[in-house]
Amino acid sequence: MTKAIYALFAGTSLLLFFLVFTNTQKINIKANKWFSGFIACIFFIAFDNFLYEINILRNHFILNLIDTFCFFAIAPFFYFSVIYFTNPQKKWKFKNYFHFLIPLLAVILFIAFYFMDDFEETFKKGNFINNTIELVLISLLLTQLLLYPIFSYLKLLQHKKNTYLFSSNIEKIDLKWLQYVCLSIVIMIFCWSFEIILNISEPIQNIVSPIVDTVYLLGIFFITYNWSKQTEIYPFFSIQSIHEVIEQNEESNQKKKKLIDDKELLDYKNKLLQLMDQKKLFLDNELNLEKLAQELDTSTHTLSYIINNGFNENFYQFVNRYRIEEAKELIQKSDHLSLLGIGFEVGFNSKTTFNTTFKKNTGKTPSEYKKMSSDL
Repeated sequence: MTKAIYALFAGTSLLLFFLVFTNTQKINIKANKWFSGFIACIFFIAFDNFLYEINILRNHFILNLIDTFCFFAIAPFFYFSVIYFTNPQKKWKFKNYFHFLIPLLAVILFIAFYFMDDFEETFKKGNFINNTIELVLISLLLTQLLLYPIFSYLKLLQHKKNTYLFSSNIEKIDLKWLQYVCLSIVIMIFCWSFEIILNISEPIQNIVSPIVDTVYLLGIFFITYNWSKQTEIYPFFSIQSIHEVIEQNEESNQKKKKLIDDKELLDYKNKLLQLMDQKKLFLDNELNLEKLAQELDTSTHTLSYIINNGFNENFYQFVNRYRIEEAKELIQKSDHLSLLGIGFEVGFNSKTTFNTTFKKNTGKTPSEYKKMSSDL
């Protein structure tokens, strides 16, 4: 059973690596290169375990060397994929190499141990944790495998928060699929740690291992499914201008720095209100900060400042407030449109977002609001 599971696990991860690396849609290119490194690590670990199970090339130097590197590099690879998903223009800095010091150290120690006379005994399964250096490395590995997904998840939460500054529909760009991948990785790490602890008890291990291996297989299926749902994160935006808006927002939260004077802010505010009322730009379900800035004939960071300081809202809240008001009117007047149809008509991309935003703004769901309106 375990052999079959590892064969499927290795085969699936190899196929996923091929899909991610080739990236035929050419989206999020830098991020997917790092993500392909993450998947490659999964493949080599799974492949090595499969070879161990079928008793082939158990102590092959090159395979064990790659396996050692992959164990310690898998977490940094994933972390940097998250960084480049959230910021494609991120420049590589010398300090980033330090994330791969532990994998390098592990490889050096492996090479040193390999040429020791008692290599077979030192690396014998069952004595794995008994060796002091191995214990230190395992501790470092577990620390890496726990901390990097946490840091990655926090970055993804910050990215989602930032999307409210420049997009009116965030479902396709909030990287929720990558948050799910983070959670699945944590579950797989927990299972792997649990298996290491139970490795000292062979009878229990024989029962638990197939279950844990099945979790690994389901995990790679889950990662594959979620990866396939990704879209270009910044499809319509000037990435540089968006990050200027994000930086400006962070600075304003700290210093409340004035970008324009109060009179100019009031003029822009009135002009924006007139623009939204007359042209109803909010009906465009792909409306973003850059599009609206062009209509207002100003820069994205100036528009962001106007919305944040003139209306005490972010871009997402500002646009969707207009959409909800339009939806309320349609609910009261339109008989030929369903509630979902109204949601799409006013600019929302999904039923869930429409219902959630409607309730947040009115205190009622669209169906509750419709019933209340019909009762009046």
